[in-house]
Amino acid sequence: MEKPKIYIVEDDPIIAVTIETALIKQGYTIIGDAEDYDTALKEIQEINPNLILLDIQLEGDKDGIDLALVLDKMNVPYLYLTSQTDPETIVRVKKTKPLGYIVKPFTENGLRSNIELAWHNLSLTSKQYILVKSEGYMHKIDQSNIKYLQAFDN
Repeated sequence: MEKPKIYIVEDDPIIAVTIETALIKQGYTIIGDAEDYDTALKEIQEINPNLILLDIQLEGDKDGIDLALVLDKMNVPYLYLTSQTDPETIVRVKKTKPLGYIVKPFTENGLRSNIELAWHNLSLTSKQYILVKSEGYMHKIDQSNIKYLQAFDN
């Protein structure tokens, strides 16, 4: 599986640049970033990144956990990258489905290894599809739903 195209949601511009620099150095592609919920959600819907690095504390009324709840509904994978470790935050985080939780301050190696493991685990659980043409239409079928196949002709 190829490396993910990453979108960063971080309200501190210096930390965002640090993350971006570290990831580019490791061969990752950064396809955008945002400082707040509204901008992030709009851009994520437009550019469809493979993976989101998500800070919890953001500019504005809504935080990263609010965004995570929407990402869960959209089936967009994300990792939290935050300094928030208080019990109340963790209770809220448990209502979401992140691939991981990276605590700031982070090291480049820690960041890379967490992303690699999360991306690897996601690839193991990703559904495999086949395309079948029938009556002029292409159908995308989840392989786990196939119980029996019969070929006609070739």
